[in-house]
Amino acid sequence: MSLVWVVANKEFRDAWRDKMVALLITCLGILVIVSIVTATQHIGVDIAQYNAALDQIKASGQISKLVAPSFAPLRLLQNSVEYFEIIGAVLAIILGYTSIARERANQTLPLMLTRQITKVQFIVGKLLGSTLILGVLIASFVIMSVLSIWIIAGLTLNGLELVKLLLTAVSSLVYLLIFYSLSALLTIHLRVPANALVVSLALWIVFVLVIPQIGDTMDVDNQVPGGFFASLNLPKGSEKMVLANFAQYEIIRNGTEEASPTKHYERASFALLGVKQEFDGKSLGEVWNAKWQNFVVITTVAVVVTAVLLLEVHRNKMIWR
Repeated sequence: MSLVWVVANKEFRDAWRDKMVALLITCLGILVIVSIVTATQHIGVDIAQYNAALDQIKASGQISKLVAPSFAPLRLLQNSVEYFEIIGAVLAIILGYTSIARERANQTLPLMLTRQITKVQFIVGKLLGSTLILGVLIASFVIMSVLSIWIIAGLTLNGLELVKLLLTAVSSLVYLLIFYSLSALLTIHLRVPANALVVSLALWIVFVLVIPQIGDTMDVDNQVPGGFFASLNLPKGSEKMVLANFAQYEIIRNGTEEASPTKHYERASFALLGVKQEFDGKSLGEVWNAKWQNFVVITTVAVVVTAVLLLEVHRNKMIWR
């Protein structure tokens, strides 16, 4: 394990020296911070308006009939999750590519085998180092979220909300590791490392941008602001009755979306954060019962891709020559 930690430490330091990686981390960090601050400022204004109205009613001697709104502070993190979906995935791809391409370009891989370290230990160390980088980034996002919601919006997260935020952070890390392992796998497998970067970014376009957009476009309810069914003033029961007549269409649309791990990550994270009102205030058990398939899919994909990466490292002799 000491050898693995040596490789992980080197990987961690090398990544911060890479200008492209540092640029992506900076851009993602700025976008996340701006989105959190902007969202909390909006909710701060809503809270101030509610308190002002409540004070006016009390000053007039009337009994307040105002119902305190549910501000759902975790819902403020929706844009941050979307940034992790898109830019975070690119960062993971660049990390996976540079992690292997750097060693191949410097021809240090054969030298590694002269030391008392195995191929698998070497790649596990690199995987661990990159995981630490992504973990630090996500941990910063969690800390910034809690502080912004507290300082700017004047709200404090309760125990359940903190657990949901931490689970969202774990889901984000698992999601990003999918793209890291995929990029590293392609960089090891293909003879020309640059081609691996092109293929990885092409897959990123398909799974992160194209497939989810196709699914959203096929969803009629997304084509009207506020929802198509809501614009017709249809209750939830009637909405389900209408959709029952288009069951085959819904199966195709939903199947298209579920072909992307990004959509599974989004559904799981949005449920934890209560982005959709149906999950606002729900317990962890209720969220799990509704979205367990999404959690299982992103975890399974991450495990499978990482396992294939380790297998390729073990059997591929070309890159170790």
